Amino acid sequence: MNNDSMALKEQQRVIVKLIKENIPGKIRTALDYGGNQGETFTELIGTEKKYVYDISDVEIYREGIEKIKEYSKLLEYKFDFIMCNMTLEHVSYPRDFMKLLYDIGSADTYYYIEVPSENPFAKDKFSIIKNIELLFNSNYSNIKLIKHYLHLKGQPYMPMSEHVNFYTPKALKTLVERNGFRVIDIQENYEKGVLGKTKVLSVICKKK
Repeated sequence: MNNDSMALKEQQRVIVKLIKENIPGKIRTALDYGGNQGETFTELIGTEKKYVYDISDVEIYREGIEKIKEYSKLLEYKFDFIMCNMTLEHVSYPRDFMKLLYDIGSADTYYYIEVPSENPFAKDKFSIIKNIELLFNSNYSNIKLIKHYLHLKGQPYMPMSEHVNFYTPKALKTLVERNGFRVIDIQENYEKGVLGKTKVLSVICKKK
């Protein structure tokens, strides 16, 4: 989860956009899987109950959000909506992870999954131009810039070592469909942050 307030608002905007376009009725009970402290929740998501499950077991101080500590307990709940934001790209075994998501939902549950839209072989991803742009970004502090270049290790591109999987629209759609889900909508959108615009992939799906 990005703690940048601009990025958080943009992420919420995209989630609400897809919900309004694809999900009829109210989302009364919602789960944020891997949701840290539940920052991504909006008034539209979980009008009656908001839950967070996160393996970090972080304490939640936000009012109206309940933490579920154990995965096995998730099986006892019925969720209208399960979202998983910016998590799948960090998972070493995505198919196993998708099964975990599948098992905690019902036939009526809507799922929302968001990942960065990244192609590690795209030329512009490794362009020095990207780094030059950071120099002229007023929102990017000198301290962050220094830290960024200290971690480059001589490579002229943005570090992505924390991502073990990279997704294009086709790759994400294939992963979702091969693990028992039916894709309702998949979109690429841009979200603004301190580093400028970031392209994200969002999918709304249900069990087949």
